[in-house]
Amino acid sequence: MRPRNWTALAGRTLMGALAGVCLTATFAAPALAKTSYVGGRLSASGYTVVVVGYNGKASFSRNRSFRLPARDSKVTIQLINKHGLYAGPVVFSSTATRAIVGIKAGTNLGNITVVASKGYAYLTRKPGAKSLDKGRWAYARKGVPIGNGKNLGLVLSKSKGSAAGAGQDPAHIGIPNEFNVALPGTRVLKSLAPSAKAQRAAMAARNATSAAVCPPPPEALPPGCTPAGPSSSSASASVSPWSSQLFLPIEQTVNADVTGITTAEIDATLQAKLDLLLTQVPAGNLVELNCNGLSFCSQGGAGEAQMEGLPQTPGPQQSAFGFYQLTPFPSGSLDPATGFGELVGPNVPHGLLGTDPDGQEFNLDPHASSSQIGSGDVATELITNNGTSSQVPLIIGFVFNTVPALASYSDSAGDAGAITYPDPSVGTNNNPIELAAGPDGDVVVTFTILRPQRAGVSGAAEPAFMDIGHLGYTIGFGNGGPSDGAGLHLVNTLGGSCSTSSYLNQSPILTLGAGAGGFGPVQGTSWLVDSTGDTPASSANTLSFTVDLTRCLTDAGNPSFPIGQPVGLGLQAASQSSSDQAVQTFYVERTS
Repeated sequence: MRPRNWTALAGRTLMGALAGVCLTATFAAPALAKTSYVGGRLSASGYTVVVVGYNGKASFSRNRSFRLPARDSKVTIQLINKHGLYAGPVVFSSTATRAIVGIKAGTNLGNITVVASKGYAYLTRKPGAKSLDKGRWAYARKGVPIGNGKNLGLVLSKSKGSAAGAGQDPAHIGIPNEFNVALPGTRVLKSLAPSAKAQRAAMAARNATSAAVCPPPPEALPPGCTPAGPSSSSASASVSPWSSQLFLPIEQTVNADVTGITTAEIDATLQAKLDLLLTQVPAGNLVELNCNGLSFCSQGGAGEAQMEGLPQTPGPQQSAFGFYQLTPFPSGSLDPATGFGELVGPNVPHGLLGTDPDGQEFNLDPHASSSQIGSGDVATELITNNGTSSQVPLIIGFVFNTVPALASYSDSAGDAGAITYPDPSVGTNNNPIELAAGPDGDVVVTFTILRPQRAGVSGAAEPAFMDIGHLGYTIGFGNGGPSDGAGLHLVNTLGGSCSTSSYLNQSPILTLGAGAGGFGPVQGTSWLVDSTGDTPASSANTLSFTVDLTRCLTDAGNPSFPIGQPVGLGLQAASQSSSDQAVQTFYVERTS
């Protein structure tokens, strides 16, 4: 298993959407209500059509002409483009400022014109008034919903509403919750939202939604197909189960706030080092991943799955967590009948899935650049278990493109310095940052750092890179001394992160506190939570905080901060409501 936070690195050397089902009856049962369908024809090929019920249940088709079963009496229609990116809603009727995006089941929509440049589609012929649900509407600009396939839901709305569930749109933006990357009606990505708020949203989704999606084409339901109960993955309506993890030593650090580091350098590092984690992989007889054309996990793409718990072989990959083997994905676990990669099933090689406290997880090396992976990418999980089938859309909220970067430091003895990139002169294992104790005998250091970045969403008027806000920051430590791990006493109840009492003065925008909802530092430690939102990348966007490194080490059971011994530190930036994290590792050494 790949650690989900920096504390899981302690004791190791610093080396380096709503789910549901359809049951096929096997016993005599009363006649079921007649299934209603929604049909139409797109003006362009290459799109996946998703008919989403207000209750969150959905059906899918990749056919240009489609006839799909409606899983609710009223539905919306969403599109995914051939590259696997969310492409927006279908509008059934509109004025300049309001768009009707709800339709009653049993409607033949006729021709649908896709306007890719604006991230939506509309009907060539307006349906009859009795077919429209005028209560399901979105704010619009010139007839285009304010939430669309260009901004992915990163838009402000006058209405926040109270509707919960994967198929709902409480902010009236035009995008149902399970396809919206942001908290409804805000410009805050769900994964970055304060954890208490995100956990309330997740709980509301679980309580309000019967999470059901139904089989892939053939598009007709099998006889006796009825929706089953909710799945544990229902929280994905609020926060995506996809998480990005990026770990870089100081000498390999890329950060868009640093002058001289180019997009090409960021992309090269991202392709080599990014780890994409799919958490909460459900149990089943067969679980497959349809990547809808995403370059990093579709046939012919660049993705490689990490194989855990296998013997080392010549040429294994190496990370801060040790060695692992790779297999191409999906070809390494391909289901020839569907063309999708299996996560659980007869073609899955040993070690494909790891485990974490919340269940099974899938680790993927996407080998993708900043333009090939990020916000709005949609894969579909296909699950079959004991005759029950379901499909779960899984949308990526964001991925880390860079790591936080140490900009400068100063200690209480008067030592100070700035870090120059891309070739830092200090902070490496061979040339640690030299620190000294102050008058009280403690090594107390003030760090000034640069935030990490994600790719901007151009349709939301964002530049190429955005400094990520609302993250929790920690300083943690790994083994010092010999490569066999001898040296510092590391692992106790505090893990590898510095204790709460180690943090002293910090910027007014940073709040010292504990995590929530299963995310954040372990008991006895805290993180510094950034209160600012995402902003365009800028070297002026720095944060500062002070850490008593001596107390950090002694609170973990060490007698002191040893003199003359390099100590590996990790500067971690982590999401408040997901497993996304980025870490820069560097070395310090006490000289006196």
